[in-house]
Amino acid sequence: MAAPSNISANVIDRPSIFELVAAQSLDSTFYPAFKKIALYIGARNPEKFAVIVKYYDELFLILNGAVQQYYLRKYCSSISETFYGLGRYNLKTFRFGKRDFFVSFAFLVIVPYLFRKLESHMNRVKEKLQDELTIEDKYKVLGLYSYRVAKSTYEFTQIIKYITYLSNRSKTHNLPLFLSSISLKHGNPHQETFSFIDIIKGNVRLSTVLGTTILRTLEFGGFFLQFLQWYQGSSASQKIILQLPTPDPPTLDRNATKFSNICPICYQSFVIPTTLSTSGYTFCYKCITKHLNKKPYCPVTNLPAIIDDLVRIYDN
Repeated sequence: MAAPSNISANVIDRPSIFELVAAQSLDSTFYPAFKKIALYIGARNPEKFAVIVKYYDELFLILNGAVQQYYLRKYCSSISETFYGLGRYNLKTFRFGKRDFFVSFAFLVIVPYLFRKLESHMNRVKEKLQDELTIEDKYKVLGLYSYRVAKSTYEFTQIIKYITYLSNRSKTHNLPLFLSSISLKHGNPHQETFSFIDIIKGNVRLSTVLGTTILRTLEFGGFFLQFLQWYQGSSASQKIILQLPTPDPPTLDRNATKFSNICPICYQSFVIPTTLSTSGYTFCYKCITKHLNKKPYCPVTNLPAIIDDLVRIYDN
């Protein structure tokens, strides 16, 4: 990091908008992909691994922080930018210094974590405001409205940045890079390359080989996840799904009959009926949210679950 960069304003290889958007899209696939893995592990053994589901955001924060700081120090770019052969540089100094490292780390790791926490909190506020309006809720309504306005403004600004970058009126394609005074270029002189012959001759350290192999596997794994995400949204995938036979409905177990029309937690009639999507059981909204805040699994089936898995039922 902070190594002199042999570039100037006249020789910068400007990436296309498609490469920049692809790198940005690749970076956004890691969080949901690892979350699916965490949910699978939690479902296999809820008693031992429910904590992984409960504190997934914090665990991903640590993992993402470790990986991103390594790539920023080693290659002066994020993991997704490195995969597409992009490097970061300061618009004023044409270097990637210590200040640029900390600002990039904040926008790549800390800001997304805080945004996800805010998004989750606002979703809970939205659910509560639909049926539990009080005089004090006017401040929550104002906060929710302000959040929506800020989010819409950011998304609109992002579109403007794309347009200005395409028209060569801006050197940055998104708001975080604009605020950081950092842009992206083709080529990364810090990337290590070696051949199989170099490994046999012992010209490369074993730690370098292992580290590079692990990180390259992570990069290609992210690209494969990006491909799967595209395929699932394509028409070919939808045709295959439509051709599959409709499965038989699951048989009702003893608990389904026992908790028919009553909450499995308070054993009373539903107050704001809310279904837990991971198990299919319905609870009172207050009962299930209070339970999930303490124990991240279904109280009936012990399947791992979080607040985001709740689905409100509107029976009127």
